[in-house]
Amino acid sequence: MRYVDTAEPPEPIDVSKEISDLLETEAEIAETWQKIIEAIGQLINTDDGSKCDIAGTLQSHYQAYTMKTLYDVGTVERMQEGKTYPVGTILIILSAISNNTEPVKYCRQAAKGNDRFAAVIVDDRYNSSYIYHSICNVFDDFRRKYVTTINLQFGVLKHLKFCVHDDRRTQDSIATELDLRQMEIEREQQQLEAWRNVKKYFLENMFA
Repeated sequence: MRYVDTAEPPEPIDVSKEISDLLETEAEIAETWQKIIEAIGQLINTDDGSKCDIAGTLQSHYQAYTMKTLYDVGTVERMQEGKTYPVGTILIILSAISNNTEPVKYCRQAAKGNDRFAAVIVDDRYNSSYIYHSICNVFDDFRRKYVTTINLQFGVLKHLKFCVHDDRRTQDSIATELDLRQMEIEREQQQLEAWRNVKKYFLENMFA
């Protein structure tokens, strides 16, 4: 019997496109940093133009928080196939969670139902992005304690507890800062992947 290699060769890397994408990503990173600087400036400057005690202001707001469960901040259900969930819905994976590196997801676009996930539709009283970051902050400890098999049982979500700042403006400011940093992380990851492709291209053509 003769072995026939049926594997398809990888698509050639378009190095000019990769470099163009890198330049575009670097411009986006610079823009994000500008937004971060502007956000910090808004925290420091008061309405009368004077400078505030940013450390004291943040401390007074950030110390006022309450422990919450998912059911305190919104509607929690196992996703229904065919149902559309709104922007801002938080998804928690239930099936094969032990092998998943991103068990909690935030819907920046409307999402179709998938019964592998639980959906948290956050009340208008709370900033949904802030709630997402608060859940992510405690989820690893929660998973270690309550996930005993490959799957997460829907019923144990009632035990997921996290801190929520009482002041909505504080929630908004924290969410804005964390979202900007998340964008920065994602763009850095895109940039890293592009550089890997450029390196791969030159290695493959080193002796061409």
